[in-house]
Amino acid sequence: MKSIKGLTLIEIVFALFIFVVAVLGAVALQRTTLQSTYEARAVKRATAILENKIEQIRALPSQVNDLCQTGESTAGFTLDCTPTPCTLESDGTVQCNSSVSKPDLYRIELSISGPGLRQTITAMTYVSAGD
Repeated sequence: MKSIKGLTLIEIVFALFIFVVAVLGAVALQRTTLQSTYEARAVKRATAILENKIEQIRALPSQVNDLCQTGESTAGFTLDCTPTPCTLESDGTVQCNSSVSKPDLYRIELSISGPGLRQTITAMTYVSAGD
């Protein structure tokens, strides 16, 4: 009897199938990695915009109402800023509502949304009302 050398068609098809599955898995992994990188960069940019706005407000607390605007567009992101006047009570608590006429400080609520963000990023801080 002669021995047959080489591979059968079924063996070649099976090896090719395993190779294709491995390549498709690597492509899917690369796509997921790129998407995650894009989202991380968007979060980083949005956070930097929020931090910048907070620093502007802290530098010029007397102009908080001018610096806080709803629907401000920055680098493709939409930034909403809401100042709420607050008073500092004698017991150390802070009372915030829009009817405070002479505020001691402001509660600033910021939110940002835009491309690459799955959800809105929010931040809140308090700043002195200034003089």
